[in-house]
Amino acid sequence: MRQVHPAENDYKSLASLKCPLCESTFNATSKLHEHIEIDHDVHLEVVSKVFESVDEFKKWKSVIEKENLAFFTINRVNGNRSYYGCHRSGSSRLTGTGKRLKWSHSSKIGSRCPARIVATNIEGRITVDYCKTHVGHSKSIKFLHLTKEERDELAGKIKIGVTFDRILDDIRESVVSNENIHRLHIVDKRDLYNIVRDYELDRDVVHKNDAFSTEMWVQEQMALGEDSPVLYFEMQGCEKNDDLLKDDFMLVLMTKYQQDVLSKYAIDKVCIDSTHGTTEHDFQLTTMLTIDEFGAGCPVAFCISNRIDSVAISQFFKSVKGKMGLIPAKILMSDDAPTYINSWTKIMCKPQHHLICNWHIDRSWRNNLNKIPDPMKQSEVYKACRTLMEILDVEQFHESLESFLAMCKDDIDTHNFGAYFEKHYAHRPEQWAFCYRSDLALNTNMFLEAMHKKLKYCYMHGNQNRRVDKCISFLMRFSRDMMFERIIRMAKNKPTFRMEQIAHSHHRSNKIEDSKIKIIDQKTWLVQSSSGPTLYSVSINDHRSCMGCPLSCPECKICIHYYTCTCIDFKIKGNFCKHVHACVRISDKKQTCLTTNEEVTTSAFESHNNSVVMGSQEQPTHLRDAVSASSQLTALLNAALGIASSATDEGKLKACKKIEEAIQILQSNKNVSENSNSSGPHFSELPDMASHRNIDQQRFNSTRKKRKLTSGRLSKPTEKEKVSIIEAINNTNRTSQVVNTEYDHKYYNHNIL
Repeated sequence: MRQVHPAENDYKSLASLKCPLCESTFNATSKLHEHIEIDHDVHLEVVSKVFESVDEFKKWKSVIEKENLAFFTINRVNGNRSYYGCHRSGSSRLTGTGKRLKWSHSSKIGSRCPARIVATNIEGRITVDYCKTHVGHSKSIKFLHLTKEERDELAGKIKIGVTFDRILDDIRESVVSNENIHRLHIVDKRDLYNIVRDYELDRDVVHKNDAFSTEMWVQEQMALGEDSPVLYFEMQGCEKNDDLLKDDFMLVLMTKYQQDVLSKYAIDKVCIDSTHGTTEHDFQLTTMLTIDEFGAGCPVAFCISNRIDSVAISQFFKSVKGKMGLIPAKILMSDDAPTYINSWTKIMCKPQHHLICNWHIDRSWRNNLNKIPDPMKQSEVYKACRTLMEILDVEQFHESLESFLAMCKDDIDTHNFGAYFEKHYAHRPEQWAFCYRSDLALNTNMFLEAMHKKLKYCYMHGNQNRRVDKCISFLMRFSRDMMFERIIRMAKNKPTFRMEQIAHSHHRSNKIEDSKIKIIDQKTWLVQSSSGPTLYSVSINDHRSCMGCPLSCPECKICIHYYTCTCIDFKIKGNFCKHVHACVRISDKKQTCLTTNEEVTTSAFESHNNSVVMGSQEQPTHLRDAVSASSQLTALLNAALGIASSATDEGKLKACKKIEEAIQILQSNKNVSENSNSSGPHFSELPDMASHRNIDQQRFNSTRKKRKLTSGRLSKPTEKEKVSIIEAINNTNRTSQVVNTEYDHKYYNHNIL
């Protein structure tokens, strides 16, 4: 019978070996070599060698690869004979979607290079036939890759914690001359990242798929029950009974240490703010923070979500309330958006004071100054707004507010801004005016801004983080480090930023002359401002002694709670101002009872150790350490079942073969470890299934709407300008001399608006 089509085993005899010097093709290597020697007059040098062991063969192979700048990769094995071919042979297999331009050509030449190694293993003795002539390509270090030994060495350094910069520095220092440049000498950070990926050295990544890795870690943590740091989890593509949508993502985290801090200090102050740039999916990180007795910010809860609105924030607060109960915070600080205060009031309770961050107010005013066409008047109105904000007397503030609004409406250039100011800010001065936040010691979300900056630049090393699982690991590590920083503060009395400000104010007080301080009585002083004629009143608070207070000056022996001052630095920012230090200096009144009591401090430290640190063991901060192999296996199997329905029949058959191999691996491991592990078998990780490569897998996607931000550059008013502006606002003829300093020269205007 005549055979029309070749059998499956005969496909290899088809003419698939293309000549590197012409378009001819052959079905056998011997015919290709004969064609190159006869038709192209190229001599192919072939040598034979014998090695007594496999190790000797591998060493020889490594040497010739470095000499010829080409690797020999194994093509096929026939019994005890192995065939190695030049790695430049063959055609490239295009991958990717074409989004990125390929700046470097493929290492494949699109034909068959005649260089090859045929190795025959006879009882450990290796006989080699080596064709050493390369045809169709030049010797270039460009297309070489690192050897296994080199990769193993670099992986070992990375594993013990040697930084990438140190590894690259050591490699480049080893170069003697330009003639001795090898592939190892042109290693860059991309090569090191590839080694981290291939050797699975990144403890923050459980799986290469970000969504899988995140879900595995969350499921493992939620299995801990009450000790789980996960308060709430909603995966994109999953529907729940709550108000979140199917495309929403949310993860709420709170460790045991954060629970303890929240229960102790959140009754006084709570700060809430969000930041972007923590993942490539435009997910935002919302942080709830409180302030401890050292004046240090302590983040107590994290929320990673794809949107920031009343629904998402309410769900965040519900999760915290479900774990900690009602939080009756006296002061809540947030940005200018009503989302946070409305959700907090709805879920928790209405705080006594809702303060808007001073920076957000300032930014909003700057962004809306373009309603004023005249740049000069923009500067004047901005300084008037800042002066209005910083008035400390309530009656004076309301009088100035009414006059300011009237002045804006009377001028056609400032009418639109005046309407904007009246609509958005005039009816709620208790949220932004300094006169309503006196003695609250909270002016900006500086604690959260510092925390987000530390997270991005210290933990993310200033790089744009792309993965959610890495962000989770950073947050868990940050929470752990915050716990130890608090322990160090209590054990060593390490100063916080607020404590350092006390020392800074003490040094600044030495510049205040005694002649600028007027003694009213034994408990009251008047101190003239260093930059203007303003007088500040300093007085002693009776019955305000704090034994062992950390916010006390080590030189003056005075606690911040023992004195009060009418300056903004003390009243609004809550700092131990220079005026108090100066009054203590001239009065020589030192409160000796406020000297740090060592017994009190030690007792507090031991109490904190017993109740927080020793009693709350933190979960592993690295995701790979926290997720067991069993959870990884279960998650991968569930993912395979989820996408199997959309796969082709060919893909399903290939997957079945892989699963059968996995079952054999699990069965063999079960027989070995069945008696050694009473809790059950310890499973290995499933291999990657290439047949699912083109199937749409579970991924994170961005739902954020992009918008452009604009910002202006304006200067705040000086002390002298504030006095002139207040006089101009409250003056009936509304004329006063105001100095504008943000231009190249100083201009004196006689009309405030």
